This record gives sequence, structure tokens and C-alpha cells, in this order.
Amino acid sequence: MNKSNNWSVEPHFDASENAKSPKAVEITVNNQNSSYSRGNKDFSIDGIVLNHSTNGKTWEWKIATISNWPEFKTKTCHKEIHLPWCDRERIPYPCAWRRTCKKVAYVRVKYSGSDLDKALEKAIKECSKFGLAAALPLVLIGQFGAAGVAFLEALKTCLIKKGIKYVGRFSIGVYTTKTCGEWKRI
Repeated sequence: MNKSNNWSVEPHFDASENAKSPKAVEITVNNQNSSYSRGNKDFSIDGIVLNHSTNGKTWEWKIATISNWPEFKTKTCHKEIHLPWCDRERIPYPCAWRRTCKKVAYVRVKYSGSDLDKALEKAIKECSKFGLAAALPLVLIGQFGAAGVAFLEALKTCLIKKGIKYVGRFSIGVYTTKTCGEWKRI
């Protein structure tokens, strides 16, 4: 396990030196000291403020980055063969393809009240860490709806413990972005 500012899990595959082995899947999770960038914007665990209006405020936090995520598909390929009773025949057969992707999961939190003060904003940022911890395992297995519910419940529980009354004014969304390489035939 990597002991830098980011937590990292890197499973390695057993393979001989001569065999072609896939790259290890690397999962990077934000902790309280880490930062990242998306587009031209840099973020920290405090999140990025996406929208600030008189009706509330919206923050976005990165939950995890999964590098070298393998994807597979099958297609029908054809091979021409020479048969004795005809000239050429195209025979269909299944062939496998693979590519690797980088997935990034985000959570977006919206507070829809007009009574947002510095103390409440600080509590939201502190409690978002508990929400991120609750959502992470579900994001890693692809259960984004459940991750959103887990994040929201952990956030609300923490805010209630801190004495915040208006926990019903929060809404959240969990989403991912994905960038992939080219498909390669196996």
C-alpha cells in the first residue's frame, strides 16, 4: 500500500516474464490532504463550488480514480476458407477485444437553503469525508445509486450529530467520467 497523500491499491497479476500480462488496476482515493484537477480547475478535499446563488450552493468532490480498468467485448469475425465443393466461404466466428479505461467517480452535493453560513459550510466539508468513506466501496463495485444514498445518509448523520437542523435541504448525485484507449483484438 502506498503511504503518500493518496491511498492506493494496486493488485498485481501473476505471470511469467515471457507472457503478456495486463497492467495492474490502480485505484486512487482522495483523502483529506489530497488534491486533483479536472479541466482547468484544481480541487482539494474541500471540494469545488460549482454554483453559489441565493437559493443555495453546490459542491463537487472526487470519490475515486480507477486506472487501467479492463473492458472486454466480443464481435463476429469472418475467415475465408477454401472448401472442395465451392471456391471460398466466409465462416463467422466469435473474436474477443479488450481496452483499458480510466474511470473517475464524483459526488455532487447541493444545499437548497438560503441560510448557509460559514459554520454550516465548514460542517458540510467535514461531514463529506464520512460520506466519501461510505460511498467508496459501492462506487468500486459499480453501484452508483446506492453510493449516492450511502453518501447522503452518512452526511446527514454527521450533520445531525453536529447540531445542524436542516438536513432535508440536501440533494446529491454520483456520476462517473470515463476515458478509454483503442479496442485491441485479443
